[in-house]
Formats: sequence, C-alpha cells, structure tokens
Amino acid sequence: MLFKLGLLIILGLAPYTARGFDFGFGWTAKTEVPEWVANPTKDDAKFIYGIGSGISLAKAEQAALKNISGKLATVVSSSVFANTSVHQGAVSSTFSEEIITKTFDTKLSGFETERSDQQGKVFYVKVRMSRTLFVKDTLERLASIDEKIASKIKLASRDSKLQLYFALISTRPDVSEATSLVYLLQAASPSFDSNSYLIKYREYQSRAEEMPYRLGFRVNATAEMKLISDLLVSMLGEHGLLLLKQADQADATIRINGSADNKRIFGDYMTQLRVTIQVDDKLGRKIKTQEYVVAGSSLNGYENSLRDALQLLRQRWEDEGVLSVVGMRSVN
Repeated sequence: MLFKLGLLIILGLAPYTARGFDFGFGWTAKTEVPEWVANPTKDDAKFIYGIGSGISLAKAEQAALKNISGKLATVVSSSVFANTSVHQGAVSSTFSEEIITKTFDTKLSGFETERSDQQGKVFYVKVRMSRTLFVKDTLERLASIDEKIASKIKLASRDSKLQLYFALISTRPDVSEATSLVYLLQAASPSFDSNSYLIKYREYQSRAEEMPYRLGFRVNATAEMKLISDLLVSMLGEHGLLLLKQADQADATIRINGSADNKRIFGDYMTQLRVTIQVDDKLGRKIKTQEYVVAGSSLNGYENSLRDALQLLRQRWEDEGVLSVVGMRSVN
C-alpha cells in the first residue's frame, strides 16, 4: 500500500518537472539563454564572432574561441579538399589532416570579450576577433617560418642532392605549419593571395617524394656480404632506385659489412647474419648506420639455414621499408 501511495505521489509530481520541480522536493530555477546567445551576431568584414558557455568565465571564453577556430577550420577543410582534388592528390591525406588539425589548434589573436552573462551556474561569453589584427599577426608568423624553410633548403641545395633530400624531409613539419597558416589567412581574409605559398609548398612535397628515385646509389660490400648485397640491390631495383657502379657518379654509397656465423644446436643447422648498413653521402659523410641480426635454421645443412636467414632479413627489410633501410624516409 505504501509502495502504491509513493508511486502515485511521484506520478502526480512528474508533470511539474518540466516547470522546474525536481524529485528532491525543491524548486529549481529555469535557466534562460541570453538573447545574444540564441541569436548570435553574424560574422562581417571586420570581425569573426564566437559564442561559448561554461562553468566559469574562463571556460566560457575558451569555448567561444574554439567556436571561432571551428569556423576557420571548416573553411580551411573545404579549401584543403578543393586543392587536393584540383591537384590530383598533390597533398597527401595525412598531410591534409595535419593541416586541418593545426588550424583548429592554432593560437588566435586580436580578440576581445564583447559580452558576458551568467544564468544560474552557467556562464556565457561573446568574443569577437579582429580580422585585421589576426591577419597581421599570422602573416608575421608565416614570414618567419617561410624564411626558415627557404634558408634550410637553399643551404642544402649547395651541398649535395642527398643533403637536399634530407632538408626537404626535415622541414616537413614547418611546411605543414606554414601551409596551415596560409589557409587560415585565406579563411580570415579572402583577399589574401595564397597561391604563391601553396604552389611553393606543394613543390617541396613533390620534390621530397621524387628525389629518392633521382638519386644515384652505389653498393659497396665485403666479400662475405655478397649475398646480402645482392638481396639489397634486388630490393632497391624493385622499388625503382637508380643503382650505379661508378663511385664518382653516385650521390650516396651504401656500405655493407658484417658476418655469417654457423652453429649446430641440438641437431639443427643455424646461421646467424649480423649485417651493418652504412649510408654515406657524396662527400663521404655518414648519413645513417643500422645493424640487423637474424638467425635461420634448417635440418638439412648450412646452405638451407643461410637461405632461411636471408628470407628473414628480406622480410624484415620489407616490413621496415627498403627505402628506410638506406636512409630514405617516406614523406607520407
């Protein structure tokens, strides 16, 4: 009987919860959203507006700034997609994602809080960002990064093709950052001429992707490492790398040293390969050194255990990427 009575009381009160009555038998104040939040000001030629709410004034302001970043990121995302389509994938999908992420996370400037309000425990903030000030600050950041990239590539181009390749690879994060700033400027100021920057940065990307296949490699191995040398030469050839016999024509020399040790363990024939790959540039400077150790086994002699070890080494190089083995990293 008490259960039924309690249920009737709850059911009787239920219709009032929408008006602010809670099951704690106390009235809760209904939170009214400010009119300027419900009907936000539209962006114009001078300002971009953001609305945010939070449990504190600071949280609400952060949310308002994220609102502005989100608007810019939406425009940037559309521009990146359009450029990628027009240039038939000249910008890789990973690179595009980096640009959009950096755009959303970028530090905004030239903003001020225009209005704020508190309704109950919720704070509301309206922020406006000056397009002129934001563009000015962002242009300064872009100029600094662009100069850094150009300087590094210019110095490397005077050195060697291999050093230029590594300069293009090492500047990739800066190119990503600069590209995101270009798209931000384009989103904030439609009059900003982004083409000259985007064409230049796409060229850096293309050169980094193409250069491994324009470099001449020479393989130099000890007699004991001939089979390993043959394996690496075969794999490099499969990937389209240019292999040369003349040392003076090569942009890089791949030196192979190591040992092949045979042992009998519990009746099995075991061959352990210890291989060191060293890549030197045209001037003899060491670019990369990497050691690989694999062990093959067989019940039918050392020839078969060696064959097994070579297969394991090939698999490891395939997993790592043969370009990475010789110091050439993928830019995608």
